Amino acid sequence: MKKYRYSGDLSTIHDIDTLFSVFLPVIDGIFTDEVPELCIDLSNVRFVSPIGAISLLQLLKKLDSSFILKLDPPMNNGNLLSYLSRIDFFNHCPEGVRNSFNDFCNLEQLSSRNRNDTSKILLEIKKLLTEEDVGEVFDATLNILSSHGMQSKFANRIAIIVSELTANVIDHSKGEGFVCIQYYPKTNKVNIGIGDNGIGIVNSLGPHLRKELMGSHSHLEVIKLAFEEGITSIADEERGVGLTDVREKSFLGTKGTSFYLRTHRGIY
Repeated sequence: MKKYRYSGDLSTIHDIDTLFSVFLPVIDGIFTDEVPELCIDLSNVRFVSPIGAISLLQLLKKLDSSFILKLDPPMNNGNLLSYLSRIDFFNHCPEGVRNSFNDFCNLEQLSSRNRNDTSKILLEIKKLLTEEDVGEVFDATLNILSSHGMQSKFANRIAIIVSELTANVIDHSKGEGFVCIQYYPKTNKVNIGIGDNGIGIVNSLGPHLRKELMGSHSHLEVIKLAFEEGITSIADEERGVGLTDVREKSFLGTKGTSFYLRTHRGIY
């Protein structure tokens, strides 16, 4: 059985990059076993943010499709397991992954705990499927931001950015997408995580770039073109300039905001 270990936080985009880098040999490798077994050691994971939870979820889904997984979950960290349960992480996991976690903790008991109204601080992991989902994410973003002191015009601007990005997942990714939001009172910050396992910006824009621009472009250059110059894969679609709008709005007077994107092994 092959074993891979990830230690530390799953908080920032750079943590996510490290996580995926650890498992690249597994994802890109060729195995002779028909259904090889794989052990994933997460025993030293200490903290998980919304984007960390979504990224881990997508990774486990990817690996579960090719391997029989055995997990070593975060040890001596009941708060983290409770948090993952609270944000519905286990509800979206493949059955084998969920069973592996259940060997170490009673997931049914965790999920049956009383849930107070947390709509002002939390949007649990939500799968993105329809326009209605985009609307719900917009409302949740606006509610959480406005509940903690952000002026309505700025909260509305961020909510529009989030809805634009979630709509792009549905319209263009050709994959499965999720969103999760968390307010942290100690730092007075909101973390919004959006992720999908689709074809990615580079593959989505590649054919169009070859027509419109001469020469070759690195993955990072393609991402920059999408956000900075309005290059789109669908020329006549109103939403085509959405990524450029996202970049402009995210820096238009909204102090204290940061935006990070990881796609095709590049960070923007």
